[in-house]
Amino acid sequence: MRWRAIVWLLVVFSLPTPAVGQTESVREAQVMLRSLGFDPGSIDGFTGPRTAAALSDFQASAGLTVTGTLDERTLDALKAKSSPAVELDGSAAILHGQGLSDEAIRPGRSEADVPTPEPAPSASERAGTVAVAPGETNVGSSLAAFGGMAALVFVLLLIRRNRARRRSAEAGRAPLGASSDRPIAVRQRNDQIERSATGGRREADCWVPPSASIEVSGLRIGGMVYVGRDLRIEDDHYPENCLIDPSLAVARKDPDVSGALMPYWPSYSSIDPRSRLAYLQWLAGGRNDGHFGVGYAFLFFYGLERRIVLESCGSAERAVLAEEVLRLRTLFSASHSFRRYADGLLDVVAVLDGASDVESTITDRPGWEVPIAVRLAIGRRVEAEEALDSDLLLAWWWNHPDSRPRTPATRALPEFRQLFGLRFAERYPNGLRIPRPKRPLSFRYRAASDTFEVDLTPRLGDLRDITALTAPIKIADSIAAACTQELAPFSRFLGRNPGGRGTLEAHALLPADLAKLVPSRELDELKDWAERKIADQNGLVPVVELLSRLEGQAPTKVARRALLSAADALARLGIG
Repeated sequence: MRWRAIVWLLVVFSLPTPAVGQTESVREAQVMLRSLGFDPGSIDGFTGPRTAAALSDFQASAGLTVTGTLDERTLDALKAKSSPAVELDGSAAILHGQGLSDEAIRPGRSEADVPTPEPAPSASERAGTVAVAPGETNVGSSLAAFGGMAALVFVLLLIRRNRARRRSAEAGRAPLGASSDRPIAVRQRNDQIERSATGGRREADCWVPPSASIEVSGLRIGGMVYVGRDLRIEDDHYPENCLIDPSLAVARKDPDVSGALMPYWPSYSSIDPRSRLAYLQWLAGGRNDGHFGVGYAFLFFYGLERRIVLESCGSAERAVLAEEVLRLRTLFSASHSFRRYADGLLDVVAVLDGASDVESTITDRPGWEVPIAVRLAIGRRVEAEEALDSDLLLAWWWNHPDSRPRTPATRALPEFRQLFGLRFAERYPNGLRIPRPKRPLSFRYRAASDTFEVDLTPRLGDLRDITALTAPIKIADSIAAACTQELAPFSRFLGRNPGGRGTLEAHALLPADLAKLVPSRELDELKDWAERKIADQNGLVPVVELLSRLEGQAPTKVARRALLSAADALARLGIG
């Protein structure tokens, strides 16, 4: 299989090379995406998986139709929003001394790591490349590519021969981590690699369980990591980037806490020794310090996704790992990329466990894609010919790429959800029934480590994909619009008084039927006081005493607005 791949590469690289101008728009878009804080991967002029994901993120944030492709509207929007600090000269991006955003350079990478562009070649230097018309063959480039590939094949042969000799020489060595002072044993298995049931990938006996710990370079680190020397995806010449190799050098001082020395896709085997020291210190500290670069969180995350997706761990361990993903998502919530990949892995957990938890998908930060947990839950309802309730419809609408929850919905989310349920029940007392879609539900997981991709569609069963349906979203839109309008006064009050939820004034601004469901300690105390006054004084209370009870202090003068507010508050208790 490996030799077939090499032959295929020889054929591909010997084909005519395209003219330079054909990838200019994509390259330009990649530069602007990175400057805006989106992750396009390499600036290579090709729309790969990373670029498509970055385009989808940008389109969602700009209110465009999410397609993941570069169209004219997306390119115009990028040009309108891109930083003036980024200019294009030929195919190079020139940065005028301004740092890229945290998302453009994944936290853990500094501006110094961005390569300084070469000066644009002159017209005579470019003549051999740009003069080739579209569809014509660049013979010189093809011969050069073929020669380069031939040299690559020769180098691969040497590497393979040397590796075989090294493995045979190391076959009799003692296993790593076999000393009795470690909680678990970490062994190197060169010729005893087992095949897993997930596509023939290799596993190594080097997973440290969540309940265990291990010492590396004098630091005791907790579990949920891989420690050893032989863990890789099948046919890959390099170790998995999450693997902690105890034999590699670790700096003794000056840890790279910020992750400035970390590459774009970090791998423990290739990062700087100072970065290894920082990573091990972060692990030894319980992974609780959010001041470390997010690149270290990604490095740890790579191991979690491998364990969950490729090695099919048990449901109990999977629940522990999912809880850790949620915790890290909160700790590094400032990183859009980390949140997105964390959500994707939690989707995998939902698929593997058959879960339908839609509660966690309704947050104060709406997403740009309907989570697989929501699609699973609704798909199962449709398959069973059951109606949707308000929670499912709200989760569908909230995460729909075309939905835009307004400020009252996000600022007063608990009250918005309750009011949405009330208005839904008024319109659809028996629930909302939707037709069975034609398109089957599918789901693929592309690893954040960029080392594997898994099709999880067979785990979904014969369910339908509801994301193409539009009528239920329009219904949810109308209900959400009505709820938003009713909560506008309450939302404005919270904007002026962020800690005012639960006060009498805030409670008075809620819709009457919703106010009955929302507890208020101050309102309960007012009711007790008023009932005592009615019983003791036949309901005769001086106005100043009433206002003092409501406002917490005696008023300097009795204003009309204060009297109206007092009357409204008492009216909610059935008192006039």
